[in-house]
Amino acid sequence: MADAFGLIECRGLVATMVAVEAMCKAASVRCARIDRVSGGVVVAVVIGDLAGVGVALEAAGAAVAAYGETPRTQIYPRLEPGAARLLLGTGEPIT
Repeated sequence: MADAFGLIECRGLVATMVAVEAMCKAASVRCARIDRVSGGVVVAVVIGDLAGVGVALEAAGAAVAAYGETPRTQIYPRLEPGAARLLLGTGEPIT
């Protein structure tokens, strides 16, 4: 597993979509999943190289802050394949 995973957690779908748009425009990452958790919390997962995911999460944080939100972010540089499948909700190995 060479790809890094980045997670951003925001309150509300609009703020999350602003974050996803900022991430995809700022770096070469792809949005792998968006989930509504509960209480209006939405999580987006992006995948890309480690530097790109870091840049993407910084850009997303700045974009969402303009909406008055404080997003929570996390980077997983080399996620264990089983954990990656769990995170993405697939039974398929990620290649």
